[in-house]
Amino acid sequence: MAADTIAAREIVLTLTNDGQYYRMYVSPYIKSLAMKKAKGTYNATSALKGWRRLADVGVRKYAKDNRMDSRLFNADTRNVIAKEFKARYNEEVNYTAKELKPKRKAPAKRKAPAKRKPSTSLRPLMKKPSIKVKLF
Repeated sequence: MAADTIAAREIVLTLTNDGQYYRMYVSPYIKSLAMKKAKGTYNATSALKGWRRLADVGVRKYAKDNRMDSRLFNADTRNVIAKEFKARYNEEVNYTAKELKPKRKAPAKRKAPAKRKPSTSLRPLMKKPSIKVKLF
């Protein structure tokens, strides 16, 4: 089945203007992607999969709000929605990545091992016996 681009566009516009959806789903995902870009571990294909998950949640929300069945929107339509989300929010992700510093701390420098103190046991202080005794 082909993607329904008209429905995809309507869903994207509806979800873009929904403040609750943005606060609950889009904003945390943007921050997550920005952190990955700042660390240098960003992967575009994984990001698109994440946008697809947001598209799935958005389609369910749109269908519930409009008293529809979410199964009306096939996988191709959801992929179009995900690509549109990625295109819309890419600039915001890049801007946030420049503003954020990675939370990962630099590895601590290892200290040089301390010199061992001389042993305080009595063994080195004891004198060697002058008489050797053979037991067997």
